[in-house]
Amino acid sequence: MSMRFGWCFIGTGNIAHKVFKDTPEMNVVSVFSRSLQKAQAFASLTGAMTFESAEAAMTTPGVDAVYICTPHNTHTDYAQLALRLGKPVLCEKPFALSTAEATPMVAAARNSNVYLMEAMWTRFNPVSLKVQEWIDHGRIGTLHYAEIGFGIQPPYDPSNRFFNPELGGGSLLDLAVYPITYAQMLFRSIPDRITSEVTFADTGVDDKNVIILKYPGNRIATLYSGLRFKSQQLAVIYGSSGWINVPVFWGARSANLYDSNGSLIETFTRTDPCIGWKYEIESFEKDVLEGKRESEIMPLQASLDVLAIMDTVHAQMAR
Repeated sequence: MSMRFGWCFIGTGNIAHKVFKDTPEMNVVSVFSRSLQKAQAFASLTGAMTFESAEAAMTTPGVDAVYICTPHNTHTDYAQLALRLGKPVLCEKPFALSTAEATPMVAAARNSNVYLMEAMWTRFNPVSLKVQEWIDHGRIGTLHYAEIGFGIQPPYDPSNRFFNPELGGGSLLDLAVYPITYAQMLFRSIPDRITSEVTFADTGVDDKNVIILKYPGNRIATLYSGLRFKSQQLAVIYGSSGWINVPVFWGARSANLYDSNGSLIETFTRTDPCIGWKYEIESFEKDVLEGKRESEIMPLQASLDVLAIMDTVHAQMAR
């Protein structure tokens, strides 16, 4: 990580604090938040300057990139602003509320040759990379099926971002984005068929969902997410000659490889103390400093493909 690489944080809530705690060596130059109190609290931790407008924060001297970690419904506007200013953008998940919102973001980045990436930190985890390596090397034979889920149980609060439709709330956007992204990482293709079942909170957002993705070659992924229950948050990946178990897949510290008889063949464990955001930040900075325009690990098309799946599920919800 380069100490000379300067960051502007747009949004100074929970995610911003988690990212900086995980990567305290980040050089945070400026911050902007709709809450001056929150901006000042984050600035006191990072040594950054606070600004009364997002544009002023983005254009202050020393800013090399912008990290957008505001509520989902504001991602597009802030990203477009940063791209117009020529600033590389790391945008929290979900990238946008829909492909219709994300497509102009991607077009703006490509037309202006400015780096843009969704902050899907799970993709950069060494455990995720090892799982992909096992599959690519045929360690479980032909990939046939995966079960991936993410359930949490936050206190029910209609004003909270989880349950507030005005903030882009709901289990699909906030949680299912992880299983969907993981499935796309594994199967590396567009599903032939998408089916889903959902239930709703009193605010109208989905609080539980099950999504079945049927991929070319008769391969299937069953995914779930929920805001009403805590789950094991497992990814289990089945092939013709074995399977892989990934506990807490979205922030995994280990993965287990089994043969078809259930015998443990190999365990991969990362021993570093970081939660996982550090890998994403390091990759982003390296790409930008090397003059790249897009991430190889988290390409823009991957973000669009995930949003297209969520668009289909949202349409099924409305029926």
